[in-house]
Amino acid sequence: MVILVTAARLIGGLVFLWAGGSKLGSLKSFTRIVLEFDLLPPYAARILAYVLPELELITGLLLLVGVMVPFASVVALAMLSCFSIALRSVSRRRKVLTCGCFGGRGRPVTYKEALLRNSLLAILVLLSGCFSALRPPSPLLHPPTAQDIVAFLLAGSAIELYYITKVLWKIIEEMKAWQGRPYE
Repeated sequence: MVILVTAARLIGGLVFLWAGGSKLGSLKSFTRIVLEFDLLPPYAARILAYVLPELELITGLLLLVGVMVPFASVVALAMLSCFSIALRSVSRRRKVLTCGCFGGRGRPVTYKEALLRNSLLAILVLLSGCFSALRPPSPLLHPPTAQDIVAFLLAGSAIELYYITKVLWKIIEEMKAWQGRPYE
């Protein structure tokens, strides 16, 4: 049983890492997709498009490393539930969209296909979260240890460092284009 729970946790972590990383890689495209869902005011949709990839990366890292697994599982289940509700709303309005789950524009996805994928992922995350919560000490039942806090901060810092580097690189590229000469 331990092998099954560990495999579920690792698969869930990898999927969330992949989803968050690919969205960060194409943030403009993902922002357009979130705006096309037409569920939030534009400013809130833009904030969501910038925050969601980082939240997915942190959740994926926590699941992958095995730190604060019950907490990460709850966050993952909340994200999957919200996405399923958003897809249901879009399907009721008969809009055809790409889900943007793994960055880029991708191909249009049906509600049933996305719901099945979300359900399978939710089962994996729920399995790993429940069985990790049964093994004391659980960060949800007890205060997180110093190791948990350091791992969480390192994961968040690594993601922020990547994002800041990407933004700085974009600014440098825009400055080069503005000057009209290549950067030496």
